[in-house]
Amino acid sequence: MASFEPLTIEQIRSVEWGQNHLWDAKLFDVDNGGPKGFTKWFPATTVTENLATLNNHTFEGFLSSYSVPLNSGEFTIALGFLDNADHSIINWITDWINNGILNGGKYVTTANEAKRALQIRKFNAQHELLSNTIYWVIPDGNLDFEGSSESGSHEYSVTFKVLGVFKHTGH
Repeated sequence: MASFEPLTIEQIRSVEWGQNHLWDAKLFDVDNGGPKGFTKWFPATTVTENLATLNNHTFEGFLSSYSVPLNSGEFTIALGFLDNADHSIINWITDWINNGILNGGKYVTTANEAKRALQIRKFNAQHELLSNTIYWVIPDGNLDFEGSSESGSHEYSVTFKVLGVFKHTGH
């Protein structure tokens, strides 16, 4: 059995803690590149990447409840980003949804044809690449414009359903 001794402040200080900003993301269409002006980089400000989902099955026993692993659920990625004065990114995503997926309300494109790539890279403090994952994604939910009377940047948030992983390297 493992025994635990109190940590010293030197032991805590010796840990190289992860930093919240050491990542980047890029959203693109493999065939046509990305939004105008953002084909080589993407102005992502936040990301929430679902790395694992476990659903449990709960059953009742005598005087107690028990849970056992059952399956996994859908994976999602939420991406926050800034847009330029021409609304290039939001117009690109709007066109993707309304014309590329919903085809002007005439029919729905298959997921295989509608998917686009979302790349998420993570780095260490020396900016060395730790992982590089390219997901196949489609948008999920509403895409809303929010205006304000205050001066500021256009920031949007879009949630994507993960259809699969195109490429994964690293941890």
